[in-house]
This record gives sequence, structure tokens and C-alpha cells, in this order.
Amino acid sequence: MGARLVFDGECGFCLYCVEYARAVTLDRVEYRPYQEVASEYSDVATENFAASIQLFHKDQRYSGAEAAFRTLAIGGLNFWLILYRFLPGFAI
Repeated sequence: MGARLVFDGECGFCLYCVEYARAVTLDRVEYRPYQEVASEYSDVATENFAASIQLFHKDQRYSGAEAAFRTLAIGGLNFWLILYRFLPGFAI
């Protein structure tokens, strides 16, 4: 499986952000609400899905802001991930 971003399908902000990310990543990332796919991830508690987005990519799982910036990087916007990882204070 390629990259998959799992989000809260009932959250308006999540839906808005997913639409933006889809426009950036095109078909490089699959987007699915956790309400439909949580059962596929027995090692991830439902509370984790409800709390923040989860990116599954290259046998790794990322959550929250790191998941968001890694998703955009898959679409070619590496700038945000670089800032997140290397600019002191940015991740806060």
C-alpha cells in the first residue's frame, strides 16, 4: 500500500484540510475517514484516530502536524516538513 492519510470524517476542519492536501498530492495519497478504516489498524486506538490525523507511509505511522507536513511533502511541498523538522521553535 502507498501512503494513506486517515482523518476524522465528521470534523469540518479535517475535511477542509483533506481537500487542500488532495489538491497538492493528487493520487499519491489515499484519504480515508477513520470511521471506515480504523478496524484495519488494530495497533492504533480509536482515540488516537479521533485526536489527530494519522499518516501511514513506508511501514511508518505519523500523527498530527508531522503527518500533515509529511503528506504535503509527498505532494512536493517539502518546505513545510523541512521547517517542522529543522527550524527551532517551528514544531511548537
